[in-house]
Amino acid sequence: MAQWVGNLILLFALFAAIWYAWETRKMRLQMIRPKLVFLTAPHPPAHMDDSASVDLFLRNVGDGVALNVLVQRSEDNKFKLRFEPEHIPILQKQEQVLLTIRPAEGHYQPDMKLILNDRSISLKIVASYVDVEGREFRTSTAVGGAAKPPFIRDERA
Repeated sequence: MAQWVGNLILLFALFAAIWYAWETRKMRLQMIRPKLVFLTAPHPPAHMDDSASVDLFLRNVGDGVALNVLVQRSEDNKFKLRFEPEHIPILQKQEQVLLTIRPAEGHYQPDMKLILNDRSISLKIVASYVDVEGREFRTSTAVGGAAKPPFIRDERA
């Protein structure tokens, strides 16, 4: 009987140690997790009267560093967009970068300010990035008058 009690205590101790290690790892990964958010510019810059571009901010609101941030538009053949900068090597915790969206060179040059106000158009923008452990993430947002909640979707790639 004492052998069964001893084995049962050891089994519970092993279970508790595994659970503690799992929860500690989850908490540590949450502490180093970057999370990107697209924010619209509060007002158009005074020096830019260019209606062919729109400025957004890309902010890291997570607790970790986002590495190799690549911004692109989701697949759409209507017209291509160019992001400046398209690649951000490092985005520190609570840092933000000004992101300019312009139509790519071609025969169709839409007025970007009108597109964002049009109730029938929604542009999906995707930022893919990795954390310091190499885990890949994607954040997507919809901008424009036809954007529907959730405006920002954060996921593991």
